[in-house]
Amino acid sequence: MQNYLWTEKTFFRKTGTTNMYSGKQITKAGRNFLSDEIMSDPELFSKTLDVLSYWRSCHTEPLENALKRLRQTVKGIDKNALYAKRLKRYPSIQLKLRRFPEMSLKNMQDVGGCRVIVANSKKVEQVVRSLRTKPEFKSMGTSVRHKDYIKTPKLDGYRSYHIIGNFPDNANRTFRIEVQIRTKIQHYWATALEIIDLFTNQSLKTNQGKKAWSDFFVEISTQYAAMDDIHLFSNLDNTKKLKLYLSRLVENKGLASGCLDVVKMSRKLKVIEKLNAFANSLQIVDQALKDIKVSGYILIKIDLDEHLLNYEIYEESDSKEAEFKYTQAEKESADKKKSIMVALVYTDHVNEIKQAYPNFFADSSQFIELLNIIHDAEELFKSRAQSKLFLEKILVPANFQNYIS
Repeated sequence: MQNYLWTEKTFFRKTGTTNMYSGKQITKAGRNFLSDEIMSDPELFSKTLDVLSYWRSCHTEPLENALKRLRQTVKGIDKNALYAKRLKRYPSIQLKLRRFPEMSLKNMQDVGGCRVIVANSKKVEQVVRSLRTKPEFKSMGTSVRHKDYIKTPKLDGYRSYHIIGNFPDNANRTFRIEVQIRTKIQHYWATALEIIDLFTNQSLKTNQGKKAWSDFFVEISTQYAAMDDIHLFSNLDNTKKLKLYLSRLVENKGLASGCLDVVKMSRKLKVIEKLNAFANSLQIVDQALKDIKVSGYILIKIDLDEHLLNYEIYEESDSKEAEFKYTQAEKESADKKKSIMVALVYTDHVNEIKQAYPNFFADSSQFIELLNIIHDAEELFKSRAQSKLFLEKILVPANFQNYIS
């Protein structure tokens, strides 16, 4: 695809406080992405992405204000919380508009989003309670726009708490920003699913992936939720984690049956082997990220054909330049002959980017560690050394004989 690129000067002028595109133009740009023809018309695609990029950049200052509010709220609850923010990638925007054709780009609530990852479910509840009292998260003065995907998980097994706030830019225009609050274990699950999506060309996040993988992630989500409910689970060594997890299986026949199912699916899909292979195959150009401790933006480019990851780092004060380069990279990645994923993300400490966005680095090590605990539990199920009481409480109710036959 031929590229029609803005000059940096034009981009900075159009992303200032003056509205260079009207609401109608923004809405029309969103409608353009509903048509397949846009990808075969380079000029239309470029012009449409220009409008989208302008609208997306309008969320930069509100997003920063949202992150500040989030930090203020969380610092007294979890001092070790991990923060990140991002402007939604154009393929994700296009996919969402196509999934919900009645939605307008101008009214999309998660163009700008930030996230906090806390230790456990109790801390999620504390953060949520506090945020819901803040004026930015009130709509029409009283109601709060939120989705509790922890209490009611998505069909794919996704768990997190989403809340929408209204935050101003420097011109005092208000924009909607989505805030996600999740536990470490929920983060590990989401990371692994996104890695499978990225490297196997699926879309499990939108229920458009292969059924075998979908079933696996739904079932293991339930197992991880049980772990998440164990007090201070993430702080325990693996021996204690296994012991307490087993105690939950003893108490819950359905959970025990699910444990057996997860291991059976894991072996059939070769989940651990594939996740390790993805991580080992991805070559990261210049791995000096761990030595950079300042806050800033990272423009990530992953060539899925070559299994190569490149990145560029921008200081926080260079956000406009980062956004401009992001738009350039997105236009270049639209060439269907190449499989390139582009993302612009922000973190308080650049050296922690792999913790905030491990999916872009194919790092599923924490997910695998928990999956291995489930495998270990299944091995104990099969061990003849277990007591008769254990067999009666776990193996028989879980239809173990059918499982091993």
